Amino acid sequence: MTVVTARLSDADLVSESERLRPLLSAEGAQALLLHLAEEEAVGPCRMSQTVLYLVLSGQGRLRVESDEVDLQQGTLALVPRDAERTLKAADPMRVLACLLYTSDAA
Repeated sequence: MTVVTARLSDADLVSESERLRPLLSAEGAQALLLHLAEEEAVGPCRMSQTVLYLVLSGQGRLRVESDEVDLQQGTLALVPRDAERTLKAADPMRVLACLLYTSDAA
């Protein structure tokens, strides 16, 4: 087993030139840094992975199926695989998205 690491630098948190930046990929997981501009949305979509979202800066809303929650810096949200989701920024937002790949047998 090998430990895979990534470090968020100030440049990662400031750059607005990329909407999505892969940070690391390992067996069973992937971490992405997502930048959303004010009023920008991702979705609605369904993903085959469970996704753990950590809001690093900004605020917005997350809709999962018929539930809707407010997001702000420090909010951690777990969205189950195959659930319809929409993420919308109220102001510029940085989100760490960790995709967790699970087998159907789990």
